[in-house]
Amino acid sequence: MRLAIKYVLFLVLVSSPAFAQIKDVWIDNSSIPGNVVDNVYLTTDGELHIETSGDYQIVAVTPSGVDPSIERFNVNNGDTSSILLGQAYIVRWDSSNADSCTASSQPALSGWNGSLSPDGTRSVTFTTRDDYVLELTCSRSGQPDAVRTVTVLAGRAVITKFDVSPASVDRGANQILTLDWASTEAEFCWGEPDPPWVDSDDTQLATTGTQNITVYNFSAPITFTLHCTGYRGEETTRRFVVTVNEPPAEDCTRTLSAGSEVNWNDVFRLDWPGPKSEQVTVRVPRTSYISLEFNTGQINDTGKLINIEAAGTEGSRLGAISRCPGDFDVEPECKFLTHTYAGSGILWATTGAAGYCQLEKDTTYYWNTTFTDGVTGSSTECLGTYCFTTLRVWNSDYVQ
Repeated sequence: MRLAIKYVLFLVLVSSPAFAQIKDVWIDNSSIPGNVVDNVYLTTDGELHIETSGDYQIVAVTPSGVDPSIERFNVNNGDTSSILLGQAYIVRWDSSNADSCTASSQPALSGWNGSLSPDGTRSVTFTTRDDYVLELTCSRSGQPDAVRTVTVLAGRAVITKFDVSPASVDRGANQILTLDWASTEAEFCWGEPDPPWVDSDDTQLATTGTQNITVYNFSAPITFTLHCTGYRGEETTRRFVVTVNEPPAEDCTRTLSAGSEVNWNDVFRLDWPGPKSEQVTVRVPRTSYISLEFNTGQINDTGKLINIEAAGTEGSRLGAISRCPGDFDVEPECKFLTHTYAGSGILWATTGAAGYCQLEKDTTYYWNTTFTDGVTGSSTECLGTYCFTTLRVWNSDYVQ
């Protein structure tokens, strides 16, 4: 007879010098005689098997003397730095060798109290700002309790929005910029650079608000920084970079004409090179191109621009990064050909990384996509009623 049993039994068996001395293994609620155990072995998938003579039922019994332990106990997967009030968060815990667990907190937190199973999850909501200490106690009869705590600083200051529009300005232009921000649980905020954030000696800003600033002869990117401080004195910061739109170079030529030219921010809702990972489906003119304009600013980074087939549209797509919209006559590492049912892209770098499409800083570029060969509109391979493709951005190091 061959029966599977939990790994904990294996520990008991190997600690005994002979099968006749096996303990904590039961047959019909009676101890197994050592002479009926024929073979014990562990399979490659981690299961312990016991072969016995006769018709026996074998069950595992947790050995005495093993203390309970708590393997995991966290709130919001361990991120307790920005807990918002009124929002539900998940508490997770796992324990070993415990019969039961108990939840408690100081101060009291609704939803985190009373008896718990040895493993599980529970949703809690912090309604008042305070420093909460959540405690988990796991027990087993006759053994000392296992105890772990997690401290949650609920109601910390958080900047929930910080935008500047327009996000880019033509070089040499005079432009009114609108700054728009919001925060929660902040006592006060302030901005950099100063000026132009404020027009008086009072450098504090409202915790939520808007402000118009006029920039004259815009010639270089401006980084606006918003700081907000909470009641504990903690500080949180967000930044927004307004970039320069470079006019097309006089020798800028297009290998295709009459394309659709849009701003990067209008498609991905963030300044290049953001977002970290996002894909957006766009429409491409059947016999020309779509071009996304972006400026590299002072970014020191690498990333990838990917073209994926969109549902309902077949046909190969040609993509390129160039200094001119609609220009597909570029270096091999700065273009790609994506075939039907496939996706590929361009690796770019402003760091000089070998094998990447090299981009200069403070320079305007265009991410071009076409269903043609990049030269002749009649070569289009768009086979659908409409010509759609999915553009994907991938930049693992990007921080919003």
